[in-house]
Amino acid sequence: MNIREGDARDRDAILALRRLVFPGVDAEKQRADFWHWQFDKGRTFVAEEGGRVVGHLGFMPGREAMLACDAMVDPSMHGRGVFSALAKAATEIVRRGVPRVFAFQIREAVLPAMRRAGYVEVLRAPVVLRPTFALPRGRVGGRVDAIGGDAWAHWRFNENPVWKYAEWRDARGYAVTRDAVLKGILTHCLVDFGGDPRAVVRASIRDARRRGIMLTAALVSRDHPCFGALRRCGYVPGPHRFRFLVHGEVPQNPALTWAATDHV
Repeated sequence: MNIREGDARDRDAILALRRLVFPGVDAEKQRADFWHWQFDKGRTFVAEEGGRVVGHLGFMPGREAMLACDAMVDPSMHGRGVFSALAKAATEIVRRGVPRVFAFQIREAVLPAMRRAGYVEVLRAPVVLRPTFALPRGRVGGRVDAIGGDAWAHWRFNENPVWKYAEWRDARGYAVTRDAVLKGILTHCLVDFGGDPRAVVRASIRDARRRGIMLTAALVSRDHPCFGALRRCGYVPGPHRFRFLVHGEVPQNPALTWAATDHV
C-alpha cells in the first residue's frame, strides 16, 4: 500500500471513492466545485493499492487549526489497517506546518484509528435545540446574505458553491445561519455567533418560523461565551454530542461552533 499527498489530479478518484463509501450522504460533497472549495486551500492524502485510491483523509483550513475531515476507506479494504496508516502519516506531515489539527469525529468506526494516530478527545460539544414557535412578536430584520469578517470567514461562508448563509447583526452581536436537513428535519442552524447575539438570534428564528421551519439548532461548546445567551433564547442541549479531537497543542476553553467543522 502506498500513502501519498494528493492534488487536483486525484479529485475524480476521491469523489468516486466517496460515492462508493457514502452513496446517500452529503450529496454536495460529491460535486467537483465543492471539492475544490474544500481542499484547494487545504491538503488531501490518499492510500493506494494496485494504483487504485482506496483511502482518503483531507484537511481544511480552520480559523485556529487545520481540520481533519472526509475520512473514508473502500469497504473491500476494511480490516487491513488502511485508515490507521493513512491517519498517522497524513497528520504527521500536516503537523510539520501547524501547531494543532482538529477533528470532529462522529463515527465510532473511525475513533480507534484517530487515537492511534495521536488524536486526543478534549470534549463533547452538545447540539442545542429549540422549536421556532413561542417567541414574542418582534422585528424580522438585520439580515444580509454576504458574511462580513476576515479572509477565512469570506472563504468559509461566501465562497462555498452550495451552502448559502445569512448574517444577522446589530450593535451588540451577530449570528451566521443556514437552513440544513439534520436527521431528516429541515432545521434553521446557527452556524456561528458572537457578542451578545440574543436579539439577532430571535430575529432569525422569527424569520425561520415565517418560512415554515419548525426547528432551530446550534453546535456550541459549554465554554463558548454565547452558551448562556443561547440558553436564555430557549435552546436546550439535545441528545447528540460532537466529539472534539485534537492532535498537538490543546486549546484552553475552546469556543466551538459549526463554523469550525465541515458539517453545516
